[in-house]
Amino acid sequence: MSDSFVALPAPDTTTHSAQDAMFDEPLEAPTRRVLLPILSVVIGLVLAIGMFRAGETKVDNAIQAMLRLPVGCDTDLIIQKPGRFYIYVETKSALPAFEGSCASGARSFDNRDVEPNITMEIRLPEGDAPPIFAEKGESYDRAGFRGTLLGRVRISNAATFTAVVRSNTPDAAIALGPEISDLSHGWRTGAAIALVAGLLIATVTRVVPRLREDDEKILVRGVA
Repeated sequence: MSDSFVALPAPDTTTHSAQDAMFDEPLEAPTRRVLLPILSVVIGLVLAIGMFRAGETKVDNAIQAMLRLPVGCDTDLIIQKPGRFYIYVETKSALPAFEGSCASGARSFDNRDVEPNITMEIRLPEGDAPPIFAEKGESYDRAGFRGTLLGRVRISNAATFTAVVRSNTPDAAIALGPEISDLSHGWRTGAAIALVAGLLIATVTRVVPRLREDDEKILVRGVA
């Protein structure tokens, strides 16, 4: 009895090598190329939105915390921290209760019909009162208040002042506080920087790998 042998066909090395090459290439490389740009944009967008909202919240809190004075009254102000104060005329406001010669209960108003004509003067018990410099252009309508910039005053020393406020309508008030536009400027700038940084990182992480691939292809062609 003779032994018989069956010749087996040689394996297809081209298919096998192609599969090996596919599995040898790390899977995380294409994943990083797709996810990193998306992740960079998402992070930049989230940071930008967060910073923008933080700035808006800071503005709302500052408006609500302003020192408010009724019209038609001489109100004593105790300034403990000197600095620059901005004066706003409010036609929508909420005033607390006041005691003294100009006593009144807490009240709110929203005056859209009459344009108030308000004058304000700051007096000192003795000495010169700080001048009020006229300012125009800045206004707000948010957080339950609506105001327009009237002027600014710089108080250099801690002291007690008397604010004399007069108006052609009782439905108005004076608000003292910081410059509104400056409060959100830094946060808005930071939000813009975060968004641009996210887009820039996304662009770099997307373009650089492609440039490397092109360089490798050119190098392989040159060697071949």
